[in-house]
Amino acid sequence: MTQYSFQYRKARTNAIARVVQILFNDEQVAETPAFGSNQGIEETVYTFNVPTEVFSAYEGQVIIVKFRTNTSNNANVIIDNINWALGTLSSKVNEIEGLSIFPNPVTSIVNITSNSASDKQVRVCDMTGRTLIDTEVSSTLDISSLNVTVSKSNKMEK
Repeated sequence: MTQYSFQYRKARTNAIARVVQILFNDEQVAETPAFGSNQGIEETVYTFNVPTEVFSAYEGQVIIVKFRTNTSNNANVIIDNINWALGTLSSKVNEIEGLSIFPNPVTSIVNITSNSASDKQVRVCDMTGRTLIDTEVSSTLDISSLNVTVSKSNKMEK
């Protein structure tokens, strides 16, 4: 996940400060500014974007949106329009002229060719972004030890 955002607002009229927290596997990583402390109806709808840098340390883990207040009185929150975007977990993208990777899908030997004679840095990741192979190759990569079929990977050339 490379982006996560949601909208939130006060749901009751009592004057109690509220905060919405973002947790990954029960560890708080972000929270909204306090809101809703004014008496009466508040029509303000806030948008919170979880900072992108938070995701790299917690890839593949459970995300929790948690409501917190400093009182046991009724202090409700409405959370709506939850959005997330999946994308490449790599921070560096290179266009490689003449890049060819075959066969696709593959279960053993991957052929990797390009217009350049230099070695290629190849990273194979699972669906959660966990790196399975990170190596430098000249033209072939043996993935038979993974016991999986690979049909897509992140690749870079030096």
